[in-house]
Order: sequence, then C-alpha cells, then structure tokens
Amino acid sequence: MFKQSLVLSAILSLLIVGCSSDDRFQREVDGNEDYLSTPEIRPLIVPNGMKVPQPIPDFFINKSASEGMVGHNVDIRPPVLPLAIVPDSSATYQTGEVLVDLPEYVGFWAQIPAMLTHHNIAIEQNDNQTIKTGSRFITQGDKTGSIEARYLLQRHVTFGREYIKIQLISLKQNGQDISADVLESQRYTVDFYNMLVNDLPSSTMTSKTEAEN
Repeated sequence: MFKQSLVLSAILSLLIVGCSSDDRFQREVDGNEDYLSTPEIRPLIVPNGMKVPQPIPDFFINKSASEGMVGHNVDIRPPVLPLAIVPDSSATYQTGEVLVDLPEYVGFWAQIPAMLTHHNIAIEQNDNQTIKTGSRFITQGDKTGSIEARYLLQRHVTFGREYIKIQLISLKQNGQDISADVLESQRYTVDFYNMLVNDLPSSTMTSKTEAEN
C-alpha cells in the first residue's frame, strides 16, 4: 500500500511540474470552444393556419456582427498598471506613455542609469533631461521567442517636483514590429517603469518629513 501511494505521489508531482511549465494558461481562454461553430439563428417558419404570438421586447434577440478576436487569440491577462510606491507620488498610463510625478529629493532620475546597467540594458543617450535605451529583451513563457523593446525617458523639474515621461521607441516580437498592438505597448511600457521603480532603495519609501525626523 505504501509503495502504491509513493508511486501515485510521484506521478502526481510529475503532472504538476509539467503543467506549471506551460504559462499559456495565463493569457488563453480555457474551456470548450464549440460555441465558435454555432450556426446563425434561422428565421422562424410559421406553418399555414397558425398564428404567431405578439413579440415581447424583453425576449427579443438583436442581430449584431461581433468584431475582435475569439478563442485562444483572446488575451485574458489583466492590464498592467504603473506603481506609485513612493510617498507623495503618482504614476499614470496615458496613450502609450507612463507619466510619473514624484518629489525631486527621491533622486529617481539620477539612479536610472545604474538601474539600466543592473538589468543589462544599454544606454544610447544620457543627459540631464533625456535617456534613450538600447534593446531590452524579455522572454516570457506564454510567447515563442523574445520581445525586444527600446525606450525614451524624458525629465522635467519644477518647484521641487520631478516629472518623468517614459515611452516606447520600438517594440518587436521575433523581429516583427508589434508597436501598433495597444495592449502589448501598454504592458511593456508599464512593466519597464515598474521594474525601475521597484529597484529604488527602501529608504525612499518614506516621506521627506519622516526621513528628517
């Protein structure tokens, strides 16, 4: 009995490992897809001599042409949102850009070059107002091949506030330009910013008043 339990446990462990190595479930709809082959609703044929009840609006089925992707082409992953983990800061995503507003004393901009180097991302341009990165390569389990992204960061300082704008220069998958994909552009722009802000030291997670006290 013990040997049987041991064999079953080993098989179960192999199944769990095999399933966990496939990350496609994170972005694909799981279930029966027979609904995709559902025929169109046919018009009602009324035999001679029979009367049709008056239609009730509550049960009327509107005919409408659906647009967009279906089945396994649908990406069901939730959208990625920019993090505002520094006190007295904000981060939003608008039309292909992450807009960051945070106190200048945090020194976020000054730390970005070291963060990029830490993540093996080359720097093509770096000055007090602009940073242009080389290629960032991202490999994900639910995709074949890798994503290649390049970014432009711009900075403006006023009244003790640091305003930083982050946008994609290019986004490619297996050499093909996918920058027109709105969801993918948002995902990899926000993910890049979140990666940077998460690299900030824990000492920046307190307000200036708390740090002085």
